[in-house]
Amino acid sequence: DNAQFFVFENATVGTLVDGGQLNARDSDDGDKLMYVLVNTTNIGMRVEPYTGKIVVGGSLDHENNPTINLHVKVIDNAGLSDLGVAVVMVRDVNEKPAFARSIITVEENTPLHSVVGIKLDAFDPDKNQELTYSIVEYNTSRAAAFPFSIVACNGQFIVNDIINFEERQEWMVDVRVSDDGFPKMSSINTILIKVKNINEQPEIVGESIQGYSIFENSVPGKTFGQVKYNDPDGDTASFYILSAQFAIDLETGELSVLPNVTLDYETTETVQFTVFVVDSG
Repeated sequence: DNAQFFVFENATVGTLVDGGQLNARDSDDGDKLMYVLVNTTNIGMRVEPYTGKIVVGGSLDHENNPTINLHVKVIDNAGLSDLGVAVVMVRDVNEKPAFARSIITVEENTPLHSVVGIKLDAFDPDKNQELTYSIVEYNTSRAAAFPFSIVACNGQFIVNDIINFEERQEWMVDVRVSDDGFPKMSSINTILIKVKNINEQPEIVGESIQGYSIFENSVPGKTFGQVKYNDPDGDTASFYILSAQFAIDLETGELSVLPNVTLDYETTETVQFTVFVVDSG
């Protein structure tokens, strides 16, 4: 006769299936019966030949194989046999979702509230589970606040503060993914967030903005000032000028009067010119 049994999918090898005892009847008293499993390929079960006990013989998976049909032949002393089917129902157990360790890259100066990174796309062996992502902790070995929050539904990150490559180049953050099964299950993995350096524009500073003073009888070629600049990336720079009266040194930014130029205070008190600072980035 056909019989039905139950086992949880996380049962270990050697576990006796719930109610897993085959009981064949033989009209000949005293005959010793032997149970032989006919289908033995990748079924995760075995039958003990002289007891008829059904035990776990391999890995079980409710999602892929919720029902296992065991075709069992029972043989008596005389070699007479009969064939029956034992149905083992594999019961579901909530399993951990998981995602791969990832590296994401974000450009410095990314606008606030931008969503960055890829969707973590965790895998859950249990179908139709709703997964939630959360930040567990991040490496604070360097004194810098963590400038991201996480999108709970997909594991992407939201930029919440200014990201500056010159201040910090990467963060290591532990992220937890949790399912909504019973009991709830979760796993943790590490995400490496790397900051991509972006060439930033140099800024002219100091007296270079306020202006310079020069005597009207200054000798052509004489230096009267130097253009100062600040580059967030620490790049060197080249200097260029648009002026009919003055020259600038390409490498140092020093300003001087052009040859054959005479400055006359009574004629012109103020001379305007344009300077370009071009970084090497």
